[in-house]
Amino acid sequence: MIKRRRSGGFTIVELMITIVVLAVLISLGAPNLQQMIINNRLTTEVNSLVAGLHYARSEALRRNAVVTIGATGTDWSGGWNVWMDTDADNAVDSTETLLRSQGAQASGYTIKPPSSVTTSPAALRFNPNGTIANAAPLITEVCKSGVVGRVVTVSLVGQVQTSNTKDSSNNDVKCP
Repeated sequence: MIKRRRSGGFTIVELMITIVVLAVLISLGAPNLQQMIINNRLTTEVNSLVAGLHYARSEALRRNAVVTIGATGTDWSGGWNVWMDTDADNAVDSTETLLRSQGAQASGYTIKPPSSVTTSPAALRFNPNGTIANAAPLITEVCKSGVVGRVVTVSLVGQVQTSNTKDSSNNDVKCP
């Protein structure tokens, strides 16, 4: 009697079932991966702004001088500069020391005051003791359409805080 030896490979049916199961799992995970990438990019934009604010405050403390951070355009989305504003005009002049410059934010992301805030400065001046010289705190919102935005707030004592965008009922709100 001749013994048949079974091959160690997969049958075409087993291979097709494996491919179908793998395709279903990928289709379930892909939307979550895309949302995670968008959230990570938003976090990167927020962290960039917070790092600029911390840098301006630390330079004011280190240099024992007034240091200003200000938007380069009409809002913070166009980028910002950090400089020693010796004439207190909230503009970088040729005689002033530019400490750092940040370019525009990634496409589709905005940094501007939330609609509920009527006044928020386009420039923020840190005193030599780390407090802000402005009469009002900086409140700005980092947004991308369809994503829960983040609010960055700088208090009068120079403390930087971030939080999700909330409505009046304290629920997270997606950006328009």
